[in-house]
Amino acid sequence: MKPFHYVIVVSDHNLAELRACRYWHKQQALLSVWLVISKRMKEHAGPRLRSQLENLAPQLNLIELSDDSFKGETLSKDITPWIQNKLLPKLRALGDVPCVLNFTGGTKNLVEDMICAHAWSSLHYQPYVDGQSTLEVLEYREGQYQLTETLDLSEEKISPLEFARLYFSSVEEGPLPESIWLQPNQYLFYDQRLMQEAEEGTAWFRLVQCLEHMFGIKKQNAWYWPQGVPEPDIEALISELMGCLPELDRPLTWDKQGVHWHPEHPFAKSWQKWISSQWFEHWVAEYLQHRLQLNEGMLSRNIKSTSEAARSAADREGAYLKSLRLKSDGSISGKREGDILLAYRQSFLAIECKADVFQGKVAQWEEQISSWAKDRGKMKLMIATTPLARRNMGKDSFSSLVHRCLSVGVVVWVVGENNDSALSYALGNLPST
Repeated sequence: MKPFHYVIVVSDHNLAELRACRYWHKQQALLSVWLVISKRMKEHAGPRLRSQLENLAPQLNLIELSDDSFKGETLSKDITPWIQNKLLPKLRALGDVPCVLNFTGGTKNLVEDMICAHAWSSLHYQPYVDGQSTLEVLEYREGQYQLTETLDLSEEKISPLEFARLYFSSVEEGPLPESIWLQPNQYLFYDQRLMQEAEEGTAWFRLVQCLEHMFGIKKQNAWYWPQGVPEPDIEALISELMGCLPELDRPLTWDKQGVHWHPEHPFAKSWQKWISSQWFEHWVAEYLQHRLQLNEGMLSRNIKSTSEAARSAADREGAYLKSLRLKSDGSISGKREGDILLAYRQSFLAIECKADVFQGKVAQWEEQISSWAKDRGKMKLMIATTPLARRNMGKDSFSSLVHRCLSVGVVVWVVGENNDSALSYALGNLPST
């Protein structure tokens, strides 16, 4: 295809156009990109899209077509006069150089009038089809525009950071909470234990309960083998647990008498956070990486490494971005951040991970969900929780919570129980397993 000038209409939803510009830039096809910006889009959406295009290609020639009288809504009052007096003179000045209109965004009145007003080299349209990223090319033949080609743009990946910067007025990176770096065997270890933790009487259930009790004591303390649980089973579990974190000295030791907790240890807080809740964030991130067959950089996790080597490797590979704190236009409720931000096809999903919620905190959690959903911007929202949390809340309380979440557009995912149904509800069709 010959290089062309690309005209796109700025709207509240320009993810498709950003993806198209990335594709054509790689094909070295863009002479310039013209941004048609109405008065309403001038304050937020226009500058955000321009910024992302500048990041995409600093040398790209960007031309803004906008003025305060152009609202892009009424044909007779502002659309037709703007096209005749502002747009067409610039297009005619190009002569025979190809000019293409992407009419994915904008109001129906605006794009229809733009299509009819000029003999475009071709038209581009990107339909919103769940699970797909395509671009339809239409050319003028036999007195009308006809579909001549459909391009697959699914390889043009948009990262969580790009999603956020396109849709939110404020995107801040960090500071990050300290966490223990994810070792390869952690995912398998907790994948095997996930369902066991909700089963009273199992060695794993008893061990986690006792560890949580020990964490609540501020001085060095010991826990003795519980009656009825074979000592070898406990020792095997602790040995596996230790093996998940090989890079750190361990604030947890054990001998024939039992398990000893050392709260003064420099890594004690990291261990406590990891065993209490952050293991679940790791598990969810790793599960999504495998189940959705994600490319590197499609997950942003509110986690950083205590290992310089691991952190530099992640920075190099783009696997784990910094945490993102987001604020939408006109928000007065502060910034939002999820434990995991996921960029998947045409969706931007924020996931809050709750390893456990006890009865006394259900109301507090519901209030947090309502506040979170109110200021979502263009994100989809999900709560990921465990069978243990569901059991601790009780059937009625959990059912009430699910209905409350759905009423504000928040999907509840109980891992191990409704994996595919929850993810497909939020993201559309999933890859085949």
